[in-house]
Amino acid sequence: MTTEQFRNSPLIEVVFEIRFPPQLRVVEQRSALYDTIKSQMPVIQVPPSLSEYPALDAFKFQSEDGKQSVQVAMNRFSYHDNVYSGGYPAFKAKCVELMSQFVQLYSITELRRTGLRYVNHIPLVRAGGLIPLQRYLNLEYKAPTSVGTEFEMFGTVLVAKLGDGKLRVLTEPKEVRSSPKSEVIVLDFDYYLENSLKSGSLAEYLEASHSHTKKVFLDLITPEYLTVMRGN
Repeated sequence: MTTEQFRNSPLIEVVFEIRFPPQLRVVEQRSALYDTIKSQMPVIQVPPSLSEYPALDAFKFQSEDGKQSVQVAMNRFSYHDNVYSGGYPAFKAKCVELMSQFVQLYSITELRRTGLRYVNHIPLVRAGGLIPLQRYLNLEYKAPTSVGTEFEMFGTVLVAKLGDGKLRVLTEPKEVRSSPKSEVIVLDFDYYLENSLKSGSLAEYLEASHSHTKKVFLDLITPEYLTVMRGN
């Protein structure tokens, strides 16, 4: 599988999350985690006390530049990267480092879920008010001839079994805050594994999740948009 890094990547966030049976000590001893990672994630963001179950709300520890963060709650831990500057190898190295520190610190061996999420925003330029989907994605809608093949709006959520897990793919157009106003096609992947998972196999779960997601992403992208991503 290609390890190519794209000059004009539409990627805006990558997240790897683990979920585990609720552990009170994770909440009671959050300072232990902060002491371990504060040289990398010194900024503390406390969730607002609006939830009916505040113990399930996630604390966020963030890098000073805001480009990386971790979130921790009684039953989950996640690593977020909003830059992905070193590509997957750099993301994997940092993610496995942080995850390993976390599970060792709180003696977590059993996992209920792992999830790798890639969120992409593909810049959208309409043609006569319609979305020229065929320029961007290998995604077609089979509809009666009376409906046609050009749309002002669309939205799709697919869940497919791949390997030992499942991949959820969401695609839809969305306005983004900018000046002037602009639109994107959201291409959101979430590959997840569930049940009977072990923290000692985190690197393997991450690798499998990335492999399946990358293949589907490259299959979905049209040759025309792939050229744009490469900066040609």
